[in-house]
Amino acid sequence: KAAFRAPEYRSLRVLYLTPAAITKDVVISDDDLKKAYESIKERITTPERRQIEQISFASMDAAKAAADRFAKGEQFEAVAKELNLSITPLGTLTKTEIIDPPVAVSAFGLAANATSQPIAGRFGPVIIRVSKIEPQRTPPFDENSKALREDLQLRQAVTRVQGLHDKIEDERGAGLTIEEISKKMNLPLITVDAIDRSGAKPDGTKVADLPNPEALLAAAFQAQKNVETDAIEMRESRSTIWFEVVDIKPSRERAFEEAKASVETRWKDDQVGKK
Repeated sequence: KAAFRAPEYRSLRVLYLTPAAITKDVVISDDDLKKAYESIKERITTPERRQIEQISFASMDAAKAAADRFAKGEQFEAVAKELNLSITPLGTLTKTEIIDPPVAVSAFGLAANATSQPIAGRFGPVIIRVSKIEPQRTPPFDENSKALREDLQLRQAVTRVQGLHDKIEDERGAGLTIEEISKKMNLPLITVDAIDRSGAKPDGTKVADLPNPEALLAAAFQAQKNVETDAIEMRESRSTIWFEVVDIKPSRERAFEEAKASVETRWKDDQVGKK
């Protein structure tokens, strides 16, 4: 009999307050949206980047001789090969990402595919070539408006949620139940008629749409009936769960007829295992 006992079931009333549920009701004006765009415009601007290649020389005189050849139209690769020098790719960089200041100044003063004059770099004389220029880009308003609107809606929703949170706590302090608060403040109430520790209903199906079920059920099965409980605060999502246990049906032995289907399934499984 013990293997087929009905588990303890509890009836709950749950109030779940989360910014995500309020976001859709927050209206952001076009003026506020444009002000927000202007405030982040500089931050979202991608600075100019340049693809830079470099040849290092043993002396400034050698670098000047190579520069003269480049000025006459000789190719970067051809001169490097003839002098048995390697071309070092520095990458595609912003001006501030170039660690050698003289190289940075020279690189951002060149046209695309142009070579520099000899540079007295921090590691020795070099000549650089800018092979590609990615211009500075500021994403237009239309490209950012959707994400900006959602961000502003969420920010305002968080503020509203904090205000509602404090009001709910005040109402609980005044003695109102979760159900009464939901009606008074027009907030959705989650009603669970019977649930066991695993989150299942008496028919074996799981209760859907419970917020943070693991934490909620752990607290609910520690609580007493009709006794005010502490709220469950979820800091990452800035959400709060309030709940009340309104009824408790203790674990009990099932009558044979009630447990018959489960007994038959268990018996068949045992027989299959033996065979």
